[in-house]
Amino acid sequence: MRAKFDLYPCIVATAIFLGGCATMGNKLDSDAVHRIQKGVTTRAQVEAMLGPPGMMSLLPDGRRQGMYIFSQTKGDALFYTPYVNYFAGGTINRKQTLQVVYKDDVVQDYEFSDTTEHTSGGLFNAHGQAVPTPADK
Repeated sequence: MRAKFDLYPCIVATAIFLGGCATMGNKLDSDAVHRIQKGVTTRAQVEAMLGPPGMMSLLPDGRRQGMYIFSQTKGDALFYTPYVNYFAGGTINRKQTLQVVYKDDVVQDYEFSDTTEHTSGGLFNAHGQAVPTPADK
């Protein structure tokens, strides 16, 4: 008699194990972002400080727009505790976005956002609150 191997428990266990942290993009150095000067800083200087943007678009008027995005989700200690995570624990979600508009390869305008959201987890305590991230993190 052959033993039947059920993949479902393995898939669920793998998803729980790997589901604790997810990161997209490269973390932006807020000090470098604050050194950008409109009408002065060039595209080459921005890319030397932050690397190439994740996306570069050509705007209808001929200007270019570079987009940098960083997103990270981490579970707290209770999030990783089996069974307890159903009732307690939570996640920390951080998102950074930077949009830079260039005219003739010089920064014409930019907008930077850096927020962190703490989400309480569990069946009975699911809510979140977004707070600005201090520049030194």
